[in-house]
Amino acid sequence: MNTRYLQIAAATLTLLATTAFADTRCPVTPSAGAVTQETVLRQLADTGHTIERFEVTKGQCYKMRGWDKAGNRVKVVFDPADGRIVKSEQHSRAS
Repeated sequence: MNTRYLQIAAATLTLLATTAFADTRCPVTPSAGAVTQETVLRQLADTGHTIERFEVTKGQCYKMRGWDKAGNRVKVVFDPADGRIVKSEQHSRAS
């Protein structure tokens, strides 16, 4: 019975963590002052990242999923206004 509660708690925490990651909001900026998607993609490639998926989120941020140059799984959210990292997650190869 305790195992069932642990499974439910783990599933709930995973859902909350995923939701929190997705709810990141970036300020809407005029396109003239924004960092382009191509610039962010080029910077990621130049730093050795392998990009699996790149998208604009509902919160108007740039989100990348893929791997860093060490082979670790990463999710990174960028602010299009200045290209800074708003949020990131990294999972080591062993995970």
